[in-house]
Amino acid sequence: MLASLMERLEWVPASSQSAAGLTVNAYTTVHAVQRHRLHSVMVSGACAVLVLQGEKVLSTGQASSVFPAGSMFMLPPRIPFSVENHPDSVSGRYMALCLAFGEEQLARAAGLPCAASDSAAVTVTDSLRVRADTPLIGSIAHFLDMAHQCPAEQTVLSLCLETVLTLIAARSTCLPSIWDKAATWSARCAFMVGMDPARKWDVAGIARHLAVSDRTLRRRLEAEGTSLRTVLRDVRLNSALSLLQTNAGSVGEVAARCGYDSPSRFAVLFRERFGLAPAEVLRLNAANGAHLSVTGRQMAVS
Repeated sequence: MLASLMERLEWVPASSQSAAGLTVNAYTTVHAVQRHRLHSVMVSGACAVLVLQGEKVLSTGQASSVFPAGSMFMLPPRIPFSVENHPDSVSGRYMALCLAFGEEQLARAAGLPCAASDSAAVTVTDSLRVRADTPLIGSIAHFLDMAHQCPAEQTVLSLCLETVLTLIAARSTCLPSIWDKAATWSARCAFMVGMDPARKWDVAGIARHLAVSDRTLRRRLEAEGTSLRTVLRDVRLNSALSLLQTNAGSVGEVAARCGYDSPSRFAVLFRERFGLAPAEVLRLNAANGAHLSVTGRQMAVS
């Protein structure tokens, strides 16, 4: 079934930025042809990762888990992980499919009301595993089929993704904790910034979107031990990593798309964060100059 998913990813078209406003990638694929390690990788919104080729090693603190091809796991927002991607010994390629979910989708799948909770943060990597059986893989295949056959039907695609998430909820114990992380104020800010990282975001603009006052947003971020400046830095660098991993442009183009006016300054910050230079990430993802990666279907966020 993994081969069938990889075939679908060859012909499901990438989509352009919605003219209506903010969008979020419903899915992306990541490729690599060389083994590598990245530090402090952090997603802006909760996502599920299905390893299609090779294996991924996920570490946080002293905990470390190996996810071979066919494995699936959830990633909570705003939690830094060290990541190793190991290409398959036969094909020489690593490939993974990433599916993104919004806070309300997570709340419904977890069977919880849409309100923040104070449960402990997810830090044990093995607790993030999802049993990727035939019905779950089939639901992902159906989502990709719909992305190909009716790419403009936002409601249909959202329902297909929610079906995937509902099946994940029945195959993993981590959904309530994942949703708790997505419902924090820093995660809400990160999710919003991640939809348009080049925008000149400020507290006033984000507070307006979240229907709170500037002062309230600052206070709530401070209570979570962070600030908008930190969130902006984290999101812009991790958005750049995602773009580079999907061959979405040159280093200079990616820097500009993530809000950096100086490519050289961006390169310094990127290397300090992840342990690799942006140009190295591009080289890791290219095989004989081929364009391997797919940037997935983008969905409008109201």
